Amino acid sequence: VWNLEDGRVTDFRENVPHWEFSRDLQLAMTPDGRRAAVLSLNKLQVWDLHTGKPISSIDDDTNIRSATAVSPDGSRVVTGASSSSVEKRGGRLINLYDADTGKQIDTKFDGLDGTITALRFSPDGRQLVAVNSKGALREWDAATGQQIGDPWNGDLNVQGALAFSPDGRLLASAGRGTIWIWDTQTHRLAGKPLNGHNDPPSSLAFSSDSRLLVSGATGSKDYKRGEVRIWDVASGQQIGEPLPVVDGYTFLFRVAFSSDSTNIFASGATKKGSRVWQWPGPARWPELLCDKLSANMSREQWRQWVSPDIEYVVGCPNLPVPE
Repeated sequence: VWNLEDGRVTDFRENVPHWEFSRDLQLAMTPDGRRAAVLSLNKLQVWDLHTGKPISSIDDDTNIRSATAVSPDGSRVVTGASSSSVEKRGGRLINLYDADTGKQIDTKFDGLDGTITALRFSPDGRQLVAVNSKGALREWDAATGQQIGDPWNGDLNVQGALAFSPDGRLLASAGRGTIWIWDTQTHRLAGKPLNGHNDPPSSLAFSSDSRLLVSGATGSKDYKRGEVRIWDVASGQQIGEPLPVVDGYTFLFRVAFSSDSTNIFASGATKKGSRVWQWPGPARWPELLCDKLSANMSREQWRQWVSPDIEYVVGCPNLPVPE
């Protein structure tokens, strides 16, 4: 894990078993970047990313783990298991742990079967959402395990990626080549599906103001070409062309906005090692646009191109306004 502010690197490889089999590696981080949960087969570790040292380690030979998530405050870690291993060996599909001690918290999350493919805590840490390999979504109280509301409507084959908006009002989910945006209060779809990816998005992330969504997918045919798409959440429209990621056999593809939305990132494991790609984020778009212009729109152009009912705004303060 790279700290982009000071260049610090936390290397898990010496302490995480089977790290070289990257398909089996899962990583979840707190929003402030202080802690990370690393899941490799049946071993779960919690790391302090400021010191670069492990905090706790959880070994469980009972079941094969398939997903993990860490609470926003870094105090709890949750894992999802493979349904086949639970059927053979017993235990629970979803297990909650104290991140500081590694001890299991006896909270049951019932109502979901099948292999757990993704887990997410809500931004305030009070709710937990999970999706299984059958495409079913469920939400629980993260403290009590009590299921919240009815099951999420629809049988939409949601299977791989989940993301809460920072304000907690929306949940994005993905399956096949489609992304759905849900209202977290009603468990109903909040708009039209976002279509464009040819393959199932493996990662989703909202911008800090919850207005944009970034999605990343890896080509399933040869894994040699990934792509990143940016979406306007309110309209469901894609913004610009896809951002290509080509580096030969890219998998474990993840995307994110920086906390200040100045950058968009994608990361992936390749035959050449781990890679990070970076593009300007929405907070920098006005500046980049103004650098390409010689003047603002005139007031007449504003009336024609924007609206006569909207008050004129100087988009580029350092450029002249034509008469």
